[in-house]
Amino acid sequence: MIASCGSNTKPLEHIIQKARPERILLFTYQSTETEYLEKEVVNIVPTCEVFVERIRIPENPNEEWWYSIHNEIQETISKHNPTLDADVWLNGGTPWLSHTLHHVSILLGLDVNVATIQKLEGREILFFNFTNPLKTQKLATQLTSLSGPRTTILQLLKEHGALTIPELSGFLDSKNEAIRFMLEGRKNRSNAGEELAYRGLRDVGLIEQAEDQQTGKKGRPTYRYKITQLGLQTLSNIDLQIV
Repeated sequence: MIASCGSNTKPLEHIIQKARPERILLFTYQSTETEYLEKEVVNIVPTCEVFVERIRIPENPNEEWWYSIHNEIQETISKHNPTLDADVWLNGGTPWLSHTLHHVSILLGLDVNVATIQKLEGREILFFNFTNPLKTQKLATQLTSLSGPRTTILQLLKEHGALTIPELSGFLDSKNEAIRFMLEGRKNRSNAGEELAYRGLRDVGLIEQAEDQQTGKKGRPTYRYKITQLGLQTLSNIDLQIV
């Protein structure tokens, strides 16, 4: 887990409780006591490894210095997380620090996450994941280049909430097996590659199974499918490409 942070972890507490990370990298300013931050995190997740990177702001820094911090944060993330598979959270720290971390995350291909703040938004805490736009653009390009109504399937799921394969077949005037192939991919083909044509919409994370729907007949229940946040963001990317 990677996060921007101020003088304490209060804005991150509910996120750390939810994520329960094995390792956490915090970006903060030099004035912050690192031992205090480490203690706060360990109080929530005792087994978590905590790394704190403090940004030293010189007297009267010029614009060039501020831009250089962007590169410093990028290099630090790559050093701590060379596989670039961390969750990035932007709830803590100053607006400048969180916005800079956001921009670095986009350049590194990392998704970013934010949570509502109950005191400000006035409701229960909600968590939101925003997929890196380069990933959604790649998926959108693949979808528009493929034959078959995969994009229309996403639009139908967005409109209706959740549908079964027979219901999708009815909307699209297609056979159940053809729809199942687009949703679940080819089971007799390798899924090692990134070819959406063979992996299916569910395997790449554009859709997911909703609750089981009992048909009242013998045999396995009929699954309902719904669009994911990644699917919605990819669909928005397709709409932008059309415009």
